[in-house]
Amino acid sequence: MDRKKVSAMGKFILPIAFLILSVSPARSGGLLPDTVVEFTPGTGAGFGALFFPQNVLTGPDGGLNPPNEPSDSESNLLSLGNGGSILLEWSGDVIIDGPGADFTVFENTLLTIDTGIPFIEAGIIEVGQTPDSMVRIPYRFIPPNGWEASTPYLIPFFESNYEGLAGTRPTLVNPTNGIDPADPTQSGGNAFDLATVGLAWARYVRIIDPGTPGQPGALTGMNGLAIYDTQLSPNGFDLDTAIAIHSGPEPTTSSVSQAWSLYE
Repeated sequence: MDRKKVSAMGKFILPIAFLILSVSPARSGGLLPDTVVEFTPGTGAGFGALFFPQNVLTGPDGGLNPPNEPSDSESNLLSLGNGGSILLEWSGDVIIDGPGADFTVFENTLLTIDTGIPFIEAGIIEVGQTPDSMVRIPYRFIPPNGWEASTPYLIPFFESNYEGLAGTRPTLVNPTNGIDPADPTQSGGNAFDLATVGLAWARYVRIIDPGTPGQPGALTGMNGLAIYDTQLSPNGFDLDTAIAIHSGPEPTTSSVSQAWSLYE
């Protein structure tokens, strides 16, 4: 149909402002952040400080034998501390909302060899286009059957007990095993979709340790429950890095329409 013509039914076409999105397919290796905008250490932070910020701006490393023997090197990890947070930036190309997951956050979660029970240090995720417009991905702790807050560590926790949180899946990729960090079906880590919070793109990702349940400042999930790690952790969330799965130039808004909308 010629978009300049008015139809016989009296319909007309109006120009509208639009968002120009350049969405690349998931690029092999993904796109790493290149800047730490801020780091607010929590209680017990310090592990990885000598290698900061490069240890969170380089590719994920699940260790020599993931998921049972994850990396424990300060050159690969930064402990946020209980209640700590870090804000990462992609200063060139940004994270784009594409098909499925758009970015992955990696932590050194492990699965014990004899039982397969994970050691989990969970992290809350925020995304945004500016540091002042961060949106929190909905999250909650889902207690296992029979769980009681008075004795919170008697029953083991698994990935299914956490929703919308990072740090619940082991990092499976390392520099030598040939796994693509941008393939969330193989790489491990926790993958997130920008569509969950209605964003077409994001430049910033913030990871927040929820703090120790029952202590001042500890954060709770959508169901009002605190976020329990596998056990009380002295160091909080151990960040490896984050990877953009879908990325491209920052979208721009055109004031002169190149797209047209049909109205009655």
